[in-house]
Amino acid sequence: MSGGELPVRVILSGPLMDEAEEKEVGSLIVVEATNRHDVEEFSRNDPYRKAGLVGAILILPWRWTRGNPDRRN
Repeated sequence: MSGGELPVRVILSGPLMDEAEEKEVGSLIVVEATNRHDVEEFSRNDPYRKAGLVGAILILPWRWTRGNPDRRN
C-alpha cells in the first residue's frame, strides 16, 4: 500500500449462509494489509466483535489471482 492509506483495507465482505441460504452462519471479510498484526488489530476493533456477537475468528492469508485488477488474468 502507498502512503496515506489505512493499514487495512476491506476488499469485500458479506454473510456466510447455511445450505438452504436462509440463515446467516458467519461472515467473510477479505482485507488487504501488509502484515498480520494490522489484521488482528482490525479484527479486535470490529464493532460486532466488541459487542460480543462474534464467535470463532479465523485469519488466513489469501492469494488473489482471478479477478485481481493488479494482475492480468
